[in-house]
Amino acid sequence: LKSPPEPWGWPLLGHMLTLGKNPHVVLSQLSQRYGDVLQIRIGCTPVLVLSGLDTVRQALVRQGDDFKGRPDLYSFTLVTDGQSMTFNPD
Repeated sequence: LKSPPEPWGWPLLGHMLTLGKNPHVVLSQLSQRYGDVLQIRIGCTPVLVLSGLDTVRQALVRQGDDFKGRPDLYSFTLVTDGQSMTFNPD
């Protein structure tokens, strides 16, 4: 499969520095440049970013089984001491 477009990111850090304090604004700008489906990296972990109502609806409603589950990102476990409901795999 062909990977979605991805902006340049820092080695090992990925796009964490690029996202800054307003990741929603940066992701919106990236989607205007790269389209409704793009990939970023949080550290070395690839993350698929979906923008636009039709694209999100396609992913969540029509292809929900392909997108279910939550990311297993070590950085979130480290920051939340494993207690975050947001990234709980259950």
